[in-house]
Amino acid sequence: MAGSAWWGSFLLSHLPYFSILAFLALAMLERLGYMLIARRPTTAGKLPRKFPRVCIQVPMYEEVAVAKRVIAAACTISWPRDRFEVQVLDDSQDQETKRFVDKVARKFRNNGVNCHVVRRFRRTNLKAGALEEGRIQTSADFVAIFNAGFLPTADYLEQTVPHFYTDQAMPLDSLAMVQAQWGHTNHNESMLTQSQSLWLDDLHTLQMSWRSKVLGFVNFTGSAATWRAQALEDAGGWKSESNAESADLSLRALFIGYTTKFVKEIVQPAELPVSYTIFKSQQKRCTKGWAQILRMHARDIFAEYNAPFLKRMILLFQILQPLQWLLWMLWSLLLPLVAQFGIFVSSPFSAFVLYVAPAMAWLVTMTTLATMQTRFSYNEPDDFSNMRAMVRMGRLVPFVLINTGMLPLQACAWLEGIILGPQTTSSDAVTRLTSILEEEEMATQFPAITLLLRRLFGRFKTKWNWCMAVEALYAAYHIVWALFLAAQGYRVTPLLEVYAAATVLALMLYYGDDDVNWRYPIRCWPNSEYEWASDSAEEEAASIPLVANKRGKKGRGTTNTSEGSTYGAV
Repeated sequence: MAGSAWWGSFLLSHLPYFSILAFLALAMLERLGYMLIARRPTTAGKLPRKFPRVCIQVPMYEEVAVAKRVIAAACTISWPRDRFEVQVLDDSQDQETKRFVDKVARKFRNNGVNCHVVRRFRRTNLKAGALEEGRIQTSADFVAIFNAGFLPTADYLEQTVPHFYTDQAMPLDSLAMVQAQWGHTNHNESMLTQSQSLWLDDLHTLQMSWRSKVLGFVNFTGSAATWRAQALEDAGGWKSESNAESADLSLRALFIGYTTKFVKEIVQPAELPVSYTIFKSQQKRCTKGWAQILRMHARDIFAEYNAPFLKRMILLFQILQPLQWLLWMLWSLLLPLVAQFGIFVSSPFSAFVLYVAPAMAWLVTMTTLATMQTRFSYNEPDDFSNMRAMVRMGRLVPFVLINTGMLPLQACAWLEGIILGPQTTSSDAVTRLTSILEEEEMATQFPAITLLLRRLFGRFKTKWNWCMAVEALYAAYHIVWALFLAAQGYRVTPLLEVYAAATVLALMLYYGDDDVNWRYPIRCWPNSEYEWASDSAEEEAASIPLVANKRGKKGRGTTNTSEGSTYGAV
């Protein structure tokens, strides 16, 4: 029988894993809670006789490839023209891009749409600064926000704004924001888009639906939502202390008594990023932002949030979820040590129950529910068969592979946010056709590591930072342990070490794939089985009818969206 020293070592070495199990258990309750109380359709109220004034904000930065489509879609949303305006919040620096955006906006303005471009003398505070500049220039009652990577459907406002009213057309003054479901136009384009679509289906449909019902709160995800203008004012407007500026604003509104709402039945199409470089930068920004949110608002949850203790703990759990990246990384680093020193459960059955079954149960449950409950997120909800559901279940494979490869980067991002805390100065935004990783002085701080990385991946025009060095060291660590444990006669653990190293290195090979001249080393995923977007998307968007004046008239739907928005979603 194991002694107290062994048990002490076992508990200490397994502390990250036991913390992971706690997160998985709470996450499972969220998914089951969705099935019990949150999957029923959300009902809307009735619009008043006099429609409220609405402003559509489209923040963009160097978006010449998609500006025409998103502006066209925004300008053709069905709403009385005298109660409707479109703000193109263009922070572009390129003169050709500016002229192109001005030309598109002028075309719709000449056809009766109140569409104008808002530019700033100094591009401070990035997306938050652009949104705040637009907010103070509009007198609209509601503000809807769409990143350039989205194309709002023509009936978006007709679906969304009624949620701010009762069945008797009385305003629900306590409701600050209505968040719509993100749809996907290119979910089958690659392993990366498959993984993202599964993650977003789970986050939006399952998690946010449940939180909306239980907490009366969901955080704004950065796009496809409508805000009450008075709530924006009362919450203090847009601030840039956190990379997750959307979540920061949502929490500030919550703490002063407002509620927010998620409506899964309102689906707004968007194109998922196909570049690993862009995706990793967006995720790093998001994870760092949530860590900053934790530092900024952890105390406010208990001091400012007037709610029962259980609701406060649920909100804290939501903010703490990105901590799992660090816990998984720590557990992966400890695993070879646990194997080497024999401080693990050795019985095959007990090992399966402890180490394999919990994660497997969560993954299968999450994937099944996200697949079966999101048929409306795609083009043909009525053309949904069990065979297509089984095919879509296959998204679990790229989801696991890619997220394993993201561990060191995401762990670094969370540590950056929690250690450095809120931002005091603005940083560079994400850009589409150039490297988008944050520029840091790694060459000065770590010259030897920088030289090694540039020799390994020098053909890519990517800015290097310390997180990339951690990725390389993390992979090397697991390779060394794989060789050592294999020499010791272990069978399973070396394979796990090789898997951990291979997934990280595989994603590192894609650094720089946002460059137009970059060639994919691997591209073997079949084309989409759902064709929501056509090849002539820009031409189709340009041909959308310019004005939809009549009340209740349905306009034309959208066709395609851009690669992930420059201002990444949070």
